[in-house]
Amino acid sequence: MDKNKTGVFLFFIILIAFIFRILFIDKPLGLSYDEAVSYSYAIKSFPFGIINGLATSDLHMPLYFLLLSLWIKILGNGDIILRLFSVLIGCITVFVGYFLGKEIKDKFTGILCSLLFALNSLAIYYSQDVRFYVVIILFSALSYLYFVKSYINHTYKNFFLLFLCLVLLSYTNILGILFLWIITVIFLLHLVYNKYYDAIKKFCFVFATSQIALIPLFIFIYKIISRRGISFPSAFFYDNQVLYGIIQNWFSPVLVNINNNSPQFLLEFINSISLKSIIFILVPVIIFFVFIFKSLKKELNLLIFISILIFISVEILGSILGKFTILTRYTLYVLPALILLCSDGFNYFKNKLTPKLLIICLICINLTYLIFAKNSSFKMQRISGQKIPAIALMNENIKKGDIVIYQIRTNLSDKYYYSNFDKYSEIEIFFDNFGLKSSDIDDHNYYRQLFKNKNNENFKKYFKEKIYNKMQKGNKLVIISQKDYMPYDKDTFYKIINQDKYYFNQPLLFLKLYKTNELLLNNSYDMLHKTGIYNMANWIIYVFVK
Repeated sequence: MDKNKTGVFLFFIILIAFIFRILFIDKPLGLSYDEAVSYSYAIKSFPFGIINGLATSDLHMPLYFLLLSLWIKILGNGDIILRLFSVLIGCITVFVGYFLGKEIKDKFTGILCSLLFALNSLAIYYSQDVRFYVVIILFSALSYLYFVKSYINHTYKNFFLLFLCLVLLSYTNILGILFLWIITVIFLLHLVYNKYYDAIKKFCFVFATSQIALIPLFIFIYKIISRRGISFPSAFFYDNQVLYGIIQNWFSPVLVNINNNSPQFLLEFINSISLKSIIFILVPVIIFFVFIFKSLKKELNLLIFISILIFISVEILGSILGKFTILTRYTLYVLPALILLCSDGFNYFKNKLTPKLLIICLICINLTYLIFAKNSSFKMQRISGQKIPAIALMNENIKKGDIVIYQIRTNLSDKYYYSNFDKYSEIEIFFDNFGLKSSDIDDHNYYRQLFKNKNNENFKKYFKEKIYNKMQKGNKLVIISQKDYMPYDKDTFYKIINQDKYYFNQPLLFLKLYKTNELLLNNSYDMLHKTGIYNMANWIIYVFVK
């Protein structure tokens, strides 16, 4: 493939990538919960307000939020502007994909790799999301690019750029540190096995330098750990079938369980299998596996595949032990490697017609679903969009003297509606009412009796003192809930509480929020007058007046 043709192909691939990332970028419901969290940190004072805010009330690393803050200062804070930052990063990643494929084989492999990046539904989805996940994909792609370069040519420059990308990845998300160590160990063992002694000295020197660069991050992480906030397992579902949904998201255009895992995913999939799911889910997954299997004939590809297996295995082990919950977005570190292996796998078929037909089939399936499916990745709404509660507050003319109770964070709808009313969160009320601290043990047995108690007289006193007595006649109380944080009705909740096989598989955060919401509503109905309910998208909002 000559230089001119390569340039033309790459231009059109990036144009296609841009189109799929820019269309439907204006999500009518506004920023989702997580996106609004990103925005709430990015508008803090730069840089120490952002860093201190993350260290004291979150679990995430600061690099993305600092970059987003600079983007806002230059271009503004409109929803489309915020998402354009992710669009830009996503398109750059498609460009990097070309060099990744070219480096591992040739220009054609680079074009194919770039095209698979451009059409990957998971990459498209996060290229429209105001979160750091698209940055993870970019830095992971760059890390694998310099992993390949370092494998081919053991220079200080290649080693330095490899660890620079890994360090930046670590400053983007805490799992980047795990990824860095996995890549380091695999590459070092490769050098030792092949007795590249001069390369080992260079590699170890650059690695040691990278650890010095991580010292500020280790201090930052220590501050987070010492705070002991809400743990990951308390908020997400996990069972042994979740990996099937993650594999579907990696390889097929049909995205599932983006925000949380679905229990018993495989059984649900098998029970609902259809011609559509065979064409748009099973076929692309099988094609990807065939190409990846073919690519493993090369030693370099085998090393890359081992890095994937180790990273995912550690996440699964952490999930089994209850220290972590594997979600699709936490596996994005390996997505560039999977796309790379698929691209290079094209080159290892004896019959050259077979891979061409398979690639054409894969591209057609992705394009067909992206263009025609109502819920393809770039058309997906953010059902937890913060405009909904803002509209409700605006319609009710909520102002000073009124009380609004959110579920977790109390400032996420401020972007769309701000007034000087009193704010509470259900999770804070839960801990306050039961005399607990947010750092108390996150153990199902610890809370079970609290959940079982249907008639809590202590909460009635708490509600009257903390909420009712603070309200004047005519003041309003608004209780705002996201449905996916409380996926139960009353009967289901108490059935879950009383049966071990259900109870211990439920996220503790959801149970705490449901119990608090139930107590709040019971006492609100007893002491106040209900004036309205907003039931829209992912929200249910109750309005009471004194």
